[in-house]
Amino acid sequence: MKRYDQIDYGYAATVHKAQGVTVDRSYVLASKYLDSHVSYVALSRHRESVDLFYGRDAFSSKHDLVKTLGRDRAKDVTLDYANGTGNSKEFAQWRGINNKEHDHQPVALDKNIVDENKFSAREREQLARQEKLRQFTETAKAERSLQGNEEKANVPLVKNPREDFSDFKRQFEEKYPERANTARLSVMPEHEKKNEKAMKFVHEYERLSNIVDKGGRSSSMAEEHLKTLSSKMARQKDVMQHVHEKHETIAKEIQQREKVLQREKSLDRGMEL
Repeated sequence: MKRYDQIDYGYAATVHKAQGVTVDRSYVLASKYLDSHVSYVALSRHRESVDLFYGRDAFSSKHDLVKTLGRDRAKDVTLDYANGTGNSKEFAQWRGINNKEHDHQPVALDKNIVDENKFSAREREQLARQEKLRQFTETAKAERSLQGNEEKANVPLVKNPREDFSDFKRQFEEKYPERANTARLSVMPEHEKKNEKAMKFVHEYERLSNIVDKGGRSSSMAEEHLKTLSSKMARQKDVMQHVHEKHETIAKEIQQREKVLQREKSLDRGMEL
């Protein structure tokens, strides 16, 4: 026991101490101070089984046991034992109040009127100090609340200005254009991605059209690229929808080129036959 002096018996505990505890089997010894709330805690600590025990010295019958364990009551107050009913005498003795001179004296209680003569000078002085303290506390709270309201009224509402990252954005895009574009596309809404995709096709189409219109040695090559680009744009519905809404002239040119291309393919198939 010298080595294990921190070990104590654990086979029994009060109901209040057992709150939150779960065991396989529990054994409950009922007493006359139990009620429905305490009984619920005591009889719900087990996983497998619970056994309830009671003594004849505490309960005269099983009906008395059931009535005691099933009663619903709040905490004991003096009014519960003022009229001498139940176990008031026994409870008073258990609490150490066993003066026989007061056993047969009538108790007069009034909830609304307090006779100051029943208090001693020391008690009256203590009550006066408590009243002054209460008044002081209420006055301090009122002054603090008033001061807080005045401070709130005098403090102007200043919104924190948002930091400007335009310079950082420009430098990042110049140094890492691919990474900047990937980051921009990752947060871009889906409809904006489709519009940007269509605009890339439109810009390329306009660039090739300008080369063809200027003529020169590169115009024939630009014309071939323009046919391929037109065919590619015509096969994508989302691109053509944007072109029809924003660039009606280009949409008509693409449709015309597609008709010419389909006619050339038909002629080529006829010649092969």
